[in-house]
Amino acid sequence: MDSMELQSKSNNICKAYGIPIVPIKTNNGHARNGGLACYCSYRIRGQKRIHPKCIIVYNWFSIYNQVREIAYVLGHELAHHILTVKKNSTRHTNEHGKLSDDIAVKLSRLLK
Repeated sequence: MDSMELQSKSNNICKAYGIPIVPIKTNNGHARNGGLACYCSYRIRGQKRIHPKCIIVYNWFSIYNQVREIAYVLGHELAHHILTVKKNSTRHTNEHGKLSDDIAVKLSRLLK
């Protein structure tokens, strides 16, 4: 699987939830926080709105052929993106957990 296929599947998930697509970037380095991916967003000074930037998947060469791992990691970060767009929140809540699981299942089916 390559990063273009990952972007395509991510776009399908975003369209299904009615939100704008988010760029997916892959990186062969390690994340500073020890995770396999991160959701990058920003705020403009004086505003409360969170603006999505991108999702970065780390250690790409070690996980590019592990569909379940990619589905879980990307599902988690896409759940952050969906809740950021819809509810302006990047927190780990029960809703985020359920959404992560639902997206991971959909992604694992799409990535096979």
